[in-house]
Amino acid sequence: MKRSFIHEQYYDTTFFNDIAVLELETPTYMLKCGKNCQIIEPISPTIERQNLRASTNLFAAGWGVIEDCANSDSPYCGTEEEMTAKEFLATHPYTLQYTTLNLAECISPFSNYHPAQIGRNMFCVESNATPKSDTCFGDSGSSLKLKDRTGKSYAVGITSTGRGCAQEGYPGVYTKISSYQSWIQNTTGIQLIKQTEKPVT
Repeated sequence: MKRSFIHEQYYDTTFFNDIAVLELETPTYMLKCGKNCQIIEPISPTIERQNLRASTNLFAAGWGVIEDCANSDSPYCGTEEEMTAKEFLATHPYTLQYTTLNLAECISPFSNYHPAQIGRNMFCVESNATPKSDTCFGDSGSSLKLKDRTGKSYAVGITSTGRGCAQEGYPGVYTKISSYQSWIQNTTGIQLIKQTEKPVT
């Protein structure tokens, strides 16, 4: 990594403006790994409005823990200092993990979040499956993506915060990428809106 740019108004107590961009030392050529890699573009407000619905499947991936030890009585949950190799492997993935999620209301009769905890540039998602799946500790910073009707992928959110993992009443909280389009463009100098696409104000 060459440089990192953290949002100037990021607050680590509330996780408001939880976004950063990294500049790599050398370019990464995603096309070289063929079908094993996929280019995921930051979503724009226009494309988000056209494609993001309550029923839209959103895809999360990450290397976070696979056992929520803060809310589990699993025999494999000990402190990091006390973990044996077997316990570590039982609670941490050795392959990239994936899950499918859907939009959820951050503030609703079914949510235990206080309105002050959710900023205007945040949104919530949760699993509709049984048992529920979720991103977890160590997944923060990974992208939440959607595919449009043509199969093109867009990063719609950034894994940010929550209460535990897949806990009832606490959907996962994500940074809304479309709200930071101007910040990303000004920070990186990369134009995100195509000339054929009108910005949403």
